[in-house]
Amino acid sequence: MDRLTRLCASVAASVMFAGVSAPAHAADAVADFYKGKTVQVLVGFGPGGGYDLYARTLARYMGRHIPGNPTMVPQNMPGAGGIKVMNYLYNVARKDGTVIGTFARGLVVEPLMQSRRRMKSSGPRPPGRCSGASPAERTVLSGLTALTDA
Repeated sequence: MDRLTRLCASVAASVMFAGVSAPAHAADAVADFYKGKTVQVLVGFGPGGGYDLYARTLARYMGRHIPGNPTMVPQNMPGAGGIKVMNYLYNVARKDGTVIGTFARGLVVEPLMQSRRRMKSSGPRPPGRCSGASPAERTVLSGLTALTDA
């Protein structure tokens, strides 16, 4: 082999060994963090439903696959179709990876799908003003709030 080929081979080997050893150090730090900790798995719906079953199954097996093997504890927090859990995760829960949650998959993108409107409490609204909503949504919206264009 010529000198350039040896140099390229040694650089490639060094990069490969550095790449293999780096995740081991990162995994040790993660294992140290999660060892002996409890991870809350919040469910945005009541017990016995599909999301509850999904979260409990996840909690049962996921702890084995996280370095440090934390204890995973499912906890139901029903309310507002999962919005209660989303608000809790965003505003209250620790941001260190010890609290995770499950909620309806469309909940995150729902605000993006609606036009720019604000909720304003001003009593019942006429059904004709909810033209984009289904009949069930119109009933709920007319009883709770009035939407006004922003």
